[in-house]
Amino acid sequence: MSEVPKNATHLFERPTRRYHSSESWWTSFFSLLLLYRSRNDPQWTLPTYTCRSGYPVEPVPFSPGRLSPENLIVEAPLSKNTFGIACWPVEFLQLKPDVCILRSDCCRVVFIEVKTIGASIARNHTRYLQTRDHLRHLGWSADVYYLLSHGHECVDDWPLIEHDEVRVMLWEDVFQFAIDTPFGDLFDEPLAHYASRPSAPPNPPLQLAGD
Repeated sequence: MSEVPKNATHLFERPTRRYHSSESWWTSFFSLLLLYRSRNDPQWTLPTYTCRSGYPVEPVPFSPGRLSPENLIVEAPLSKNTFGIACWPVEFLQLKPDVCILRSDCCRVVFIEVKTIGASIARNHTRYLQTRDHLRHLGWSADVYYLLSHGHECVDDWPLIEHDEVRVMLWEDVFQFAIDTPFGDLFDEPLAHYASRPSAPPNPPLQLAGD
């Protein structure tokens, strides 16, 4: 009997559904992998997708460039000091992006919100888009991405992502890129076991990086 394909969500719930590592643990894993891959290959890219009916389609590469702890910031609150500006809207003061790639010298910022098990994007979704638009109004290049498994359990998030045209990174791609690095050796099982591709809907056709 063939093994049922697993996605990243199956790994997030290890060792048990009721007792597993936090989202912060996985954010750290992702951010350190970003550092490692970008420093070994500054031209390295990670696919991002638009969503159609809950499926990732239309892959477009995201190139983080060469990163360092100076410009890859994890779970730090946003403020006027972040961007070197005179003031910062009060409604944005409590925002702490999971991952922030900040390049102040060229007024460029990328926010990546990480989700694993049971957490929805809905709580801060609107505020992140407002923050992005506010920074663009100030002359910054600003983007928001979500890092999700294609097995993401909060199904009401997908229509929201599609409606607002926010691009998604897939944990399954992240795992594929971790396999041939020291990060792939941190687990008792091969990461490939948790990097299955989503099933293609009849319409529209699924397009994934490498297909």
